[in-house]
Amino acid sequence: MCARRVPIALVGVLIAAALLACGGHDHSDLPPSWVETDVLVADVDADGRADVLTLAQQGKAGQWEGYLLIYRQIASSAFAAPTMTVVGSSPWQLDLADLSGDGKPDAVITDPEAGTVWMLTQDGAHPGTFLAPQAFMNGGYEAVIADLNGDGALDVAVIDGSSPARGILVRYQDSAKRGIFGLPVAVVLPGRVGNLVAGDVDGDGRADLLAWIYVSPLGAYPSSGGIVALFQQPGGEFLASEVLAPQTGMNVDQLAIADANGDGRPDLLASLAPSSIDYKAKLVVVPQSSTRGFGAPVYTSLANLKGNLDAVFADLNGDGIVDAALAGFWPESGGPLRPPIVRSRTNLLFNDGRGAFLLAAEIEMPVAVSLLTSGDLDGDGRDDIVVYGDEQCLVMFQSHTVPGTFEAVRPLR
Repeated sequence: MCARRVPIALVGVLIAAALLACGGHDHSDLPPSWVETDVLVADVDADGRADVLTLAQQGKAGQWEGYLLIYRQIASSAFAAPTMTVVGSSPWQLDLADLSGDGKPDAVITDPEAGTVWMLTQDGAHPGTFLAPQAFMNGGYEAVIADLNGDGALDVAVIDGSSPARGILVRYQDSAKRGIFGLPVAVVLPGRVGNLVAGDVDGDGRADLLAWIYVSPLGAYPSSGGIVALFQQPGGEFLASEVLAPQTGMNVDQLAIADANGDGRPDLLASLAPSSIDYKAKLVVVPQSSTRGFGAPVYTSLANLKGNLDAVFADLNGDGIVDAALAGFWPESGGPLRPPIVRSRTNLLFNDGRGAFLLAAEIEMPVAVSLLTSGDLDGDGRDDIVVYGDEQCLVMFQSHTVPGTFEAVRPLR
């Protein structure tokens, strides 16, 4: 499983650019600014076809409003125009699962500027649409849905949004009364949490948590941090690993739990972005050598890769082990996209079988892409790629005949 969102630094850059364009003073005539923050492939209406969900926030004259957009797949590879639901002011990250027990997935959306996590229950009378957002709990940038105490009911874990945040908050669902949750329970960690995903790491059938933590003081430069696996224990407590693959001067972009070396065990993956020009982007794989034991990290440098604002980990060539795709845009004189003059690209990096990644393709994008994700959209058993940018959602379907190659990018329609 992989978390997805636009990097925090990018949001700041986009907002600052809009303000500077208005002279930095009276913003009453500032045109609306649209900032994409998340994209997800999931079957939202339970009709057996994968849909696409996106989050964005729009600002005008210093006021921000958030939106959830749903592109429903109405026929094979054909999508309806998106429906839009207003969600808070700064929706950041989305997770989807059936929390109410009616067979249809519900949504949990973080709103870090408001310090709120929203829950959206699906409208049973109108599949693929949601009732009004309800404030569910306080929290930070990330939330995950999983059975975190082994009672068969899905729970919700979020990054603690307080300052300084030192861990994770979990609301456990009453297994006998679906939709009823207890008060938040704190899971303390030895640092500030920057990213969170859920999955069964050790193969015991229980959902574990994977987190990136910053162990350096808030505001310290360079920052230091690493990966921590939280193994679920009977009853819902967690046993934390040591800090794995410790890093200096790096911020986490994405985390994932997947088999990266073909040995059948889930490994730990991260896409890391530099905190300054003194450091270089990289991918890291921490291989699982035995149950709850880990080997030496495997690193892939992204120092020379252009277009790496966001990453996703998925099997992109059908060989059974996880690959990586990265996408983004950058300024370049003479670029095809105006204004501003930028280029945009999706990069495919295939796994060498040992957890290192090799650049396989550079695919030019027709819009300035800032987000991407992956999932089987056409039902052929192969992962496709969805990219999001410039208020447009586009798809690249993986070839039916040549695994690892993708059709030309096109809008969802």
